Amino acid sequence: MRRHFLRRALAFLAAVVLLTAGLVTLAVWGAAQLSGTLTGRTGWGTLGPAALAAMLALVLAGAIRAAHALRRTAAPLRDLVEAVARVADGDYAARARERGPAEVRALARAFNRMAEGLARHEGERRRLLTDISHELRTPLAVLRGNLEGMLDGVYPGDAAHLGVALEETQVLARLVDDLHTLAVAEGPGLRLARLPTDVADVAREAIAAFRGQADAAGVSLGL
Repeated sequence: MRRHFLRRALAFLAAVVLLTAGLVTLAVWGAAQLSGTLTGRTGWGTLGPAALAAMLALVLAGAIRAAHALRRTAAPLRDLVEAVARVADGDYAARARERGPAEVRALARAFNRMAEGLARHEGERRRLLTDISHELRTPLAVLRGNLEGMLDGVYPGDAAHLGVALEETQVLARLVDDLHTLAVAEGPGLRLARLPTDVADVAREAIAAFRGQADAAGVSLGL
């Protein structure tokens, strides 16, 4: 990508030099024609060595100025191109140096803000995946513990213990619904409905869910 950028930059420099030379040549030719009209002579012969030297000096000055402007713009743009390539490869810590002309600095600043936003969203995505893994692991562990306890004869396979297992499947179903809600929350269609909740009921459900593991560990849970 860097070589491609340098080729484009050199082509731009050549175009600027040729354009500058063409404009200077056209101006000098116009002056020669005007001078020939006044003196009765035509062609480039109406120009003296000093005029030709001045023309060459103008062409050279234009080329030097174009090269300086290109170098002043090309280096920051090259940094920006490299930073864009790094972000495209997944390196969200890449930042472009804010230097060069005002327009290039503004572009680099906007890119850096975009890269910071991408890095922040990537961090949030990773934390969300970690939280989802933890939230799914807990009810699965409780469900497995209760089912293994009943299979091993530690707990009777009665309605009470089967009810706890059923409740854990409902917890998993709610987690799936929560994931769907998170997905909907990314758009404008999310509508929240607040309902009164009895904290004691929530605590009793938590105790019932973890009672099997607590009994196996010799821990007493109560409310």
